[in-house]
Amino acid sequence: MTLRLTDAEASALRRRAELENRSMQDERLALAGAIAFLGVNGRRLTLANDEAYDLVIAVATGELAEVAGIADALGRGSSER
Repeated sequence: MTLRLTDAEASALRRRAELENRSMQDERLALAGAIAFLGVNGRRLTLANDEAYDLVIAVATGELAEVAGIADALGRGSSER
């Protein structure tokens, strides 16, 4: 049996695969950017690896979407250098 997809279905599957493959790269870049931003502002990230992961996933999934909430989480998860 051969599975036949329409062009739209094939395109949707390809796009989904691209997004899934790229998502972890984007999340790592987001965390690296946050660490760099904190460093430029005289702070360092003090979250444990699991806590940093949870924060990045919460932002990526929209669970934590408000700028004030993200800023608060980064403030609590960092300290002055």
